[in-house]
Amino acid sequence: MQKTRNLLLVLVLSSVFLSPLGAASFSFGADQTHVTKNSKELKGNAFYESENVYIRADLIQLPETGPISLEGNIVLRSKEHSIMVESMRAHFYKEAQLLIVPAWGRIVDPEKKMVVQAGYMSLNLAKQEIELSIDARIWQEENNIIGRADKIDVKEDSISFFGDAELKQNDNSYQAQHIVFDRKSEKVILFGNVEGQMQTDTANEHTENKDA
Repeated sequence: MQKTRNLLLVLVLSSVFLSPLGAASFSFGADQTHVTKNSKELKGNAFYESENVYIRADLIQLPETGPISLEGNIVLRSKEHSIMVESMRAHFYKEAQLLIVPAWGRIVDPEKKMVVQAGYMSLNLAKQEIELSIDARIWQEENNIIGRADKIDVKEDSISFFGDAELKQNDNSYQAQHIVFDRKSEKVILFGNVEGQMQTDTANEHTENKDA
């Protein structure tokens, strides 16, 4: 009987949360649910699911407007791009499909065979772009690269490293203040305080030094 009541509670409450135009809906559940006029608080085994994402956390706060707040053992999965996010604290902006992680976190992209982590992350699910800062690191098997920098921007066609940047690819390694890696051509452009070790047969073909 208890299971039946819990199931009915989730179904009834989730049916209330529709977009203003009624075009999209979402569902949620938790061990405990506290509902007020302007927000819903989910505690213990909490989840939120829409047509785009599935989110699980120890605590989920669903305000009537504004971002969804997440705390504790957060896991976010994008249904369109197979991206998984792990962190302890985050904010998710539904309309923009933007996740802000103001604490240490990790993003895994199985399709691109990529893992990134940093002390601060911004993930745009719609554009498939990631911004990392505070001890930012990236591993990508697809291009066989390992990199770190103060800040890393990951886009569809390129990866940019800013501040005390290091990049390793195959047997080549680079250090500079700014590194741009082209994900399609695998060309590396280096800016400022450039150092590196490169194989002789690939140095001229795949690198460009912009050091003044």
